[in-house]
Amino acid sequence: MSTISIADKLEKFFSLYPLQSFQKGDILIHAGESPAGIFYIKSGIVRNYWISLEGNEVTLNMYKPQTFLPMSWAIANVKNAHYYDAMTEVCIHLAPKIDVLQFIRNEPDIMYDLLRRIYIGMEGLWMHLESISSGTAATKLMSSLVILAKRFGKKEGEGIRIELKMSEHDLANYAGMSRETASRELHKLKNEKIVNFEKGIIHILDIEKLEQLVLQ
Repeated sequence: MSTISIADKLEKFFSLYPLQSFQKGDILIHAGESPAGIFYIKSGIVRNYWISLEGNEVTLNMYKPQTFLPMSWAIANVKNAHYYDAMTEVCIHLAPKIDVLQFIRNEPDIMYDLLRRIYIGMEGLWMHLESISSGTAATKLMSSLVILAKRFGKKEGEGIRIELKMSEHDLANYAGMSRETASRELHKLKNEKIVNFEKGIIHILDIEKLEQLVLQ
């Protein structure tokens, strides 16, 4: 007897609702506003960020396809305090909050998978916050690259390819540093043949070496 996968269940449910497209840089949800509903990412990457008192964008998290958000608002009525924008071209289904809550209540495997994703995401967020709040600029950048590799990387030969189409400015925001500093540290890693970064594609040539450097 065949069973329906979680991915198929999510696709079947959210496909009942309108599909919307966003260009890179478009804001899906503004800080302080009540979301229009629950956004299910069909394709592309959505970024979650806040703006510091100095006016700098600080990237908190990035979400890939088959993620639906913001669930803290949906489940716990937590006021949304962050921005969500399209980091790449994005296609999303927008469903009413009440429908999504009823759906996950009726599907225990979906609820379990949601909890699993939340805990994995929390571990990644803590690691990210630790890396950008302490250590040298080099450590911040290398830790951020390791996190991106684990979340978005695909094995390619001996290395890992991260196809997020990130600019140096995007990478600097994620690592919590200036673009100039990120560019300088990235250049050092390229010279050591640990990382290559061209046309927005990050290619980690030696992930073991990168992880070792983070721990030093």
